[in-house]
Order: sequence, then structure tokens, then C-alpha cells
Amino acid sequence: MLRTANRAALRRYLTHFPLTAAIMLSCLGVSFAQTDYPPELADSYDAINQKSVTATVSFLASDEMAGRDTPSKEFDIASAYVAGRFRGAGLVGGGDDGSFFQKTTIATVQLPSSGISIAQNGKQIQNFGMLSGDASAFDFTGKVTVVTADDFRKTKVSGAVLFDPGSLADPRAIGNLARQTAVLKRNGATAILIPVEPGSPLIAMAKKLQAPSLVSRRGFAGPTVLISKISGEGEFSIQIPKLIGGEATVQNTIGVLKGSD
Repeated sequence: MLRTANRAALRRYLTHFPLTAAIMLSCLGVSFAQTDYPPELADSYDAINQKSVTATVSFLASDEMAGRDTPSKEFDIASAYVAGRFRGAGLVGGGDDGSFFQKTTIATVQLPSSGISIAQNGKQIQNFGMLSGDASAFDFTGKVTVVTADDFRKTKVSGAVLFDPGSLADPRAIGNLARQTAVLKRNGATAILIPVEPGSPLIAMAKKLQAPSLVSRRGFAGPTVLISKISGEGEFSIQIPKLIGGEATVQNTIGVLKGSD
């Protein structure tokens, strides 16, 4: 409940943080089309418009914020930005020690950057990093199954797979890759090798995925490694380390309207 005596604080909140105010008022059953709100709040209600909301959304959703992964420096920047908007709207901190921040420790995983060994007929194959990993190390010796984008759904496999996804020029093809690897794992793949050219966009993706992330957030299925272009013939020896567990501290942003219940 918002008390009548706190309308001055509410007015500042509506003006300075319109996106959250819009959500809050919607939850309270307030329609922006109605005209029976208190006259002294008219300017504040009118401040909630497309331009003011877009300004906040544009910053938080900008390319420079890189998705605000948890944890990441962009997440911290967004947290500080929201705290500043809360402060400007006249809210008080609802976090640790009266601040706007509540620190939380989360479990993370990180893809290994070393220790990956892939050999074909005794010759080491260059790898360009991993797209995903597993809680257990992978050790395999034997022949791999070659699968393409045309037959990955119907091919039953066992052990390691050499998967050629075809052209990745279309951004949608990269998005489909996570679903394709999930199907391969359901069909019996225990590790997936993806041959790529040196300039493949997947290599840049693998580098970005090196950062620690939430345990629950890994889009690809099982150990998935990018390697140089090869044929699938001969004997393979594959060793892939397990995921690296860790912890990270992140700060959530909490603001409270003065005098509100």
C-alpha cells in the first residue's frame, strides 16, 4: 500500500524511474488511460511515456551491456545505474546496511582453457576452445561417428561425434547449433567435435564463454569442442577436462519507497 502522505516521494519516483513505476502501477491496478488519479500527481503520471521508458530500456539493453550476464562487469554497471535511478527518484536503500545493494554468492562454472587433447592417428589436432563442458572429465579412444546437419536427427551414435553443421553465415544457424547438439546427445553422443575454419564466429563465441557463468546456464550439450577441419577417418584419442567449479559475488539492487508498507 502507498500512503497518501508519501505522494511527494511517489511523484519523484514516477518521474525519475518511469519503467519500474509503470510496472508497479500496473500491478496496483492503475490504468494510464484513466483520468481519476489525484491532480497533484498528474505531471508524474504524464511523465510515463514512450520516450522516458525507452531511455532506460535502451541503456540496459544496449550492445555495450553485452547481455548483462551474471556475473559480469556489465551486470555490476547495470546494478549501479539502477541504484542511481532509485536514488534520484527519492527511494532509500533496501539492501545491506541500508545501501541499495544486496550481495549474494552464487555457484559458477567455467570452461577449461587448457588440458584439451585431441589426436587423430597419433597426430595432434588444433582446437579453438569449448562451447560447453561436463561435470566429469572425458577420456575416449576409438573411432568417431561423422554426422552432418542433414542427418543428425536420425543418426544413432555412441561415443564421440564429429559434427559438421554446414554453413554458419546465417546467424540463425548458430542459434540452431545448441538444439542440434542437444539432439546428438539424446541420440548417444558423449562428446561433440565441430570442425571450423580459423575465422569462424564460433571461435569468438568460445572465447566469450570462457568467463564464469551460472551453473544452470550452458546452452550446448555435454563436452563440445571446436577443432580445425579434418576428416573423420582413423583412430582418435580425446581427453577433455571437466568444468571448473567456483563462486562469485554479485549485487542485486533494492530500493524502497519511503514510508511504504
